[in-house]
Amino acid sequence: MAEGLHGYFQWQMQTLMLAHDLADPIPKGDQAAVDARQERVEREIGELVRPLLPDENQRDPNTDLPPSVIMAITRATLRRAWDVARGAET
Repeated sequence: MAEGLHGYFQWQMQTLMLAHDLADPIPKGDQAAVDARQERVEREIGELVRPLLPDENQRDPNTDLPPSVIMAITRATLRRAWDVARGAET
């Protein structure tokens, strides 16, 4: 993963982990549940991002993403976080 994208991935992880925590809190000290959620969120991000990536970036992950793709990924991440967190209110 390109170094700049690593920080972006961490932002996605934190955003979606917090959204899931709102919808379904994990009891304090349940590290196994935290680890399982982290793995699910990592897969979730892959499923969210993969369809948005141009073919060139799928072939070579070190290729810089165009700003329009970063914007689309940001929108998709925030939309997903909103959907997940909103489930806490129902």
